[in-house]
Amino acid sequence: MRFGAMQGILRRSGRALIEAAAAIGFEGVELDLGPGDPVLSPAGRADLRQAARDAGLAIPSLCLGALNGFGFKSADPDVRLRAATLIGDAIDTAADLGARVILIPFFGDSELHTAEDRERVVRGMAAVAPRAEQAGVRLGMENTLGAGQDLQMLAAIGSPAVGVYFDVSNAMWWHHDSPEEIRRLGAAIVQIHFKDGRGGHSNAMLGEGHVDFPACVAAMRAIGYEGWVVLESAAPRDPVADARANLTFARSLFS
Repeated sequence: MRFGAMQGILRRSGRALIEAAAAIGFEGVELDLGPGDPVLSPAGRADLRQAARDAGLAIPSLCLGALNGFGFKSADPDVRLRAATLIGDAIDTAADLGARVILIPFFGDSELHTAEDRERVVRGMAAVAPRAEQAGVRLGMENTLGAGQDLQMLAAIGSPAVGVYFDVSNAMWWHHDSPEEIRRLGAAIVQIHFKDGRGGHSNAMLGEGHVDFPACVAAMRAIGYEGWVVLESAAPRDPVADARANLTFARSLFS
């Protein structure tokens, strides 16, 4: 199992992010990108690619956190076009950086509440899926829904390039059973986030909150999951020291 760090947990960007992740012992980093991010430009990608090469680190995935503020849920065609443009730029960026997964989140303003919301998302994801297929990139939807509704959406989208980005703590927060959800989603899972919470959404060190990590790992093994585990873990004291401790815990689960 390979372990990556989501950009936000280290509170750094660019070369400083890469160097910190490598020093801690991560094998990769997941970048969080939004419109206008320098990494979306050819020059920005070249700089980061060189930094990763120098550090011997991979960039397995990108997260488009900005889509929580605008996305395919919207009934406004201009907003939907803006979302499609960002996803298209991210697909090009992922292909250039060697990333194989892009996280497409549906929280905040983009949270899915109604059948109409889901139908608009299905249309939007189906429209960008061919570009992802051509680039060899998978788009992982992350939302508040359970496996049943996610699988229905994936069937309607009808593309192998679209799946679910699964977060073991988010599922618990939204009253789902994480190990059972992993088993139900199976090969639809494109990548997994590890974080934990205790009386809050994501405020605990791994193993100190509501997530049953051994059960989740057993479910991951049951479905034959061999992708990355990316830490989106809390840092209540120090981002580097806490990330190192969380990584040690995560690795111990697979030993």
